[in-house]
Amino acid sequence: MSSFDAIRPYHDSEVQTVLQRLLQDREFILAMVRYSAAAPYIGKLPEDELVKLVHKELETAFAEIHDVHSVQQKLEPLLAQLLLQTTEAVTFSGLEHVPTDRPVLFISNHRDIVLDPALVNWGLFRNERETVRIAIGDNLLERPFVNDLMRLNKSFVVERSITARRERLASLTNLSAYINHSLKQDHSSVWIAQSEGRAKDGDDRTDTAIIKMITMSQRKAGPFPEVIEGLNIVPVAISYEYDPCDLLKSRELYATKNEGGYTKQEGEDMRSIMTGLEGQKGRVHIAFGETLEPGLETAQAVTAAIDRQIHTIYRLFPVNVLACQKLMPELDVSNLLSDFSAEELSKATEQLELRLQNTLEKKHPIMLDMYARPVLNYLAATNN
Repeated sequence: MSSFDAIRPYHDSEVQTVLQRLLQDREFILAMVRYSAAAPYIGKLPEDELVKLVHKELETAFAEIHDVHSVQQKLEPLLAQLLLQTTEAVTFSGLEHVPTDRPVLFISNHRDIVLDPALVNWGLFRNERETVRIAIGDNLLERPFVNDLMRLNKSFVVERSITARRERLASLTNLSAYINHSLKQDHSSVWIAQSEGRAKDGDDRTDTAIIKMITMSQRKAGPFPEVIEGLNIVPVAISYEYDPCDLLKSRELYATKNEGGYTKQEGEDMRSIMTGLEGQKGRVHIAFGETLEPGLETAQAVTAAIDRQIHTIYRLFPVNVLACQKLMPELDVSNLLSDFSAEELSKATEQLELRLQNTLEKKHPIMLDMYARPVLNYLAATNN
């Protein structure tokens, strides 16, 4: 038994066994009803009848799946349809900078629990690039069927629920070893977020703890700059014009700042996932950066290099600039506004006002800062 078995994605040889297990999971089948041909009959047929219909549909679909690649082939059109329904456009830039002759460690900003890595993989898949292995926290895998689905789709588990110091250190060391094993032995690229949680305030910053974790199993592999260079780190900036979870995030941020803390309700992560998936996002852009320059001596130097790229290549939308202008009227951002048409600015003004109307006035600065922060980071990174 490998030390990675508890956290690694499923192998091709395990796919059919896992699919058959999913077919016996009633909770999974009920979760799939809304995405199946049985969806129009919700509320019209007894639950047992719906389960039978979906089970038969899934059984037919699963019979055609024999490896991880075919899992992703089945998922791709579903993601494409979801994006068609919830975005105005999804665009990519910078893929020409991503090496094709060696595996890459993608480190990206983190705004949406599921969509961030899904969009990176979608861009790679549609451009006939090898998809990546995805780091995902075990706090999102409480339901067995969710754990199975994610690990079928090349996800590996970050064991965040471990709190005991010794066990957590062992877990992080094993995670570090797995990431490096993926890159160097399996020649598989990896995606990981720049910090443990989403940047709910819009301020995308790489946590040095992420870099220290990735390198902690490689202390005997050579000097720190050589270890970093061997990872082939490529920063990625994911920009959502509108965040479907902005109201939820502003509520949490306000409570944390002004009410002594915020306690998540049961099932809140799952609600955030569904809101992020199904909510309207406007335009979405995924910008791939360039491999980090060699010679970075410290974890702080690495995070600064990652942040500099993310802040520079992040696609600013009209709502970001308008929020910045409203939050900080003394700051001249007219040069950024000139990049947008009158129609774009009018629509963004309407959308921003709608979000503020749906938010208590005392939370307006938080909402505005969420959208304005990428502008402030861009100006700082480009010395404007």
